[in-house]
Amino acid sequence: MQKHQNPFSLHFCDPVPGDAGLHPLFCKSLIKSAKFSYNLLNNQEIILARLLQRKEITWAAVHRRICRQQHEGSCARIDNPFFPKDRMETDMNVIDFRFRPNTPEIINGIKNSTMFKAACEVIGFDQRKPQPLDEIVADLDAMGVELGVITGRDAETTYGFPANNNSVLEFCRAYPDKFVGLWGIDPHKKMAAVREIEKVVREYGMKGIAIDPYLAHMPASDARFYPLYTKCCELDVPVFITMAPPPCVPGAILEYADPRDVDKVARDFPELTLIMSHGGYPFVDAAIYTCQRNANVYMDISEYERSPQVETYVKAMCTTISDKVLFASAHPFIELRDALDAYAAFPFTDEVRGKIMYENARKVLKLA
Repeated sequence: MQKHQNPFSLHFCDPVPGDAGLHPLFCKSLIKSAKFSYNLLNNQEIILARLLQRKEITWAAVHRRICRQQHEGSCARIDNPFFPKDRMETDMNVIDFRFRPNTPEIINGIKNSTMFKAACEVIGFDQRKPQPLDEIVADLDAMGVELGVITGRDAETTYGFPANNNSVLEFCRAYPDKFVGLWGIDPHKKMAAVREIEKVVREYGMKGIAIDPYLAHMPASDARFYPLYTKCCELDVPVFITMAPPPCVPGAILEYADPRDVDKVARDFPELTLIMSHGGYPFVDAAIYTCQRNANVYMDISEYERSPQVETYVKAMCTTISDKVLFASAHPFIELRDALDAYAAFPFTDEVRGKIMYENARKVLKLA
């Protein structure tokens, strides 16, 4: 098969020498299958381009795989045709630093929330299917995920929607060897929030807290967050900061999710561990440099493994911030399998892969 001069410019709708006529079927099927992982196409494009460059797969083989799955009645999603199902399970242990079980309570809570209802309709999440918790745990075991970090959320003051922290606690108590929790905190609750942190860490065993500056309608460096940071310093637990507002969230603006505000907090609280979620997107360079220049700042790139700037993330992970990135799937918005496949495609050394998929998270969580 003829090799493309620049495989990274390949698009599924472009003509493919030697296999003309097959690629439109692949493009159509893949888009149809990406109902829940709305940005799956970009990741598959990168994976396919690399394998075509190395001549490890042909368009005809991809076409046969899709036709077989369609014939067998697979309509929920098409399994990644470029990696065997057991690729990640057998390589290493994994800690998923942003995992919410897709139980009925969680799925209904997300898609009916005042914050995310419109966004869920846009990306197709309103059709997401729930699972019983025991099946979810079995799936984690099958995919080699040793531990899932469940982040709570409390935006009751700004959106009037009750916090989901009780579900986090229930999951952690039901499977204490599989889940750890980060308690969602609303900064508008002032001293009540400070006392809540003390209680959930000391009495409930929470590993830290989770905040959402863009849902609180203030940047992470706002003074109203500082009592929360102080308490976390006293308790020696991390703060997980959700960045990158999704589309259609009322009142959420990018100004409230700027990594430069995290940089300010890191300088004011050098002993406080901070984790930026979603790669600080779209402020990619600022997020990377915030991690690079502050020993106490980490990040995950969940949901943005397939973004236009993914190569910038990957280069940084391979070089300057390999000690500062945590694998996170953002499940149930992104299928865990898809997130694992994305990381399997990244050109990490074994040492870097081990750090990002497992070791860095153990360090942040202070696991023995």
